[in-house]
Amino acid sequence: MTINQYFKNSVREIMTNGIEVSPRDIKTKELIAPRIVIENPLNRIVTLEERSTDIFYSLGEFFWYLSGSNKLDFIKYYAPSIGKFSDDGKTLNSAYGHNIFYKYGFDQWEACKNILKKDKNSRHAEIFIRQPSDLLKNTKDAICTNVLTFLIRDNKLHMTSYLRSNDMIVGFVYDVFCFSMLQELMSIELGVELGNYVHISNSLHIYEQWFEVAKKIMDSGNSAFYGNMKPMQFVKEEIWDEIADVLKYEQMIRTEPIKLVEIIKQEFEITIEISRYWVELLLVLIFKRFFMKEDYNKCEVIIQELDSNNKLFAELLRRKLIAKNKKAA
Repeated sequence: MTINQYFKNSVREIMTNGIEVSPRDIKTKELIAPRIVIENPLNRIVTLEERSTDIFYSLGEFFWYLSGSNKLDFIKYYAPSIGKFSDDGKTLNSAYGHNIFYKYGFDQWEACKNILKKDKNSRHAEIFIRQPSDLLKNTKDAICTNVLTFLIRDNKLHMTSYLRSNDMIVGFVYDVFCFSMLQELMSIELGVELGNYVHISNSLHIYEQWFEVAKKIMDSGNSAFYGNMKPMQFVKEEIWDEIADVLKYEQMIRTEPIKLVEIIKQEFEITIEISRYWVELLLVLIFKRFFMKEDYNKCEVIIQELDSNNKLFAELLRRKLIAKNKKAA
């Protein structure tokens, strides 16, 4: 099945057979601990017209994770409304990358990688996101993910995400995107194939405010675009050196004057520092800058550049322009 089918089927199951509960007095329909197994984690972008993954936020959140940052200003650029969840106006509590790479006094990512390098059959490779202390924490931004687990079987890296809670309409699409990207990165570092991605949420739910959207999703047709991303690639032997370069470009694209962003785009035409895979992801973010500046001619140029090598990204960006034109009309 495609990610679109997994998504539609899960929405239908929640709306048809979900139980009604009202945590915090908010009416929801929920399934208790369903297990979603995605056999091709590269197929990670929902492309339904009625609910399409926002590629800007998806990439922004993934890069935020890789940076290990918990800073609000980083992710707020991609989702301005997220600021209301900050407890101090500067950071976010549910900064998964910060928890993975920094928060607990050691790098959980490296620890898991080393465990699996020493013993491919190990069952000990787990990244803990939520901690016992979170039970007592008074925060606007409660952590939803408990643990990410890795197993190598038949020379394939399988990953399971265990969540205490997951909003099907909003959260699911971004969690699957980011977690499966992390899975793919780990598989490359370990030199094994990409296995199944398994998603388990103790409460997989839809809020009442999304019921009408859910009904439209259930009635929607299949998208011609199946959300398959290209396999992740690197040109540098030291993978994290290349990731550092990618994060440097992301920061410049996000924060520097638009003239410098245009120079960065030109540099991508000749750079050998990062693979074309990462260049295409960064071109999406450059499109976002041009889109924010309403420079739609430059947006069209990026779509044309992507169209020959990455039709998925080209289509997602083309939809941004179409939606803008419909809104203007």
